[in-house]
Amino acid sequence: MELDRLAGDPLDILVNNTKIAKGEVVMIGERFGIRFGEIVDPEKRMESI
Repeated sequence: MELDRLAGDPLDILVNNTKIAKGEVVMIGERFGIRFGEIVDPEKRMESI
């Protein structure tokens, strides 16, 4: 996976072009990760399909 963000930057987490969560980029040692913050309500996800 390729990230075009820096540690601490907010991002939308998408699966099949559907937003499932909001999160932020984190750095642990020399590795990048994603911290999930707010999970989108399943009913709202269905509205976007």
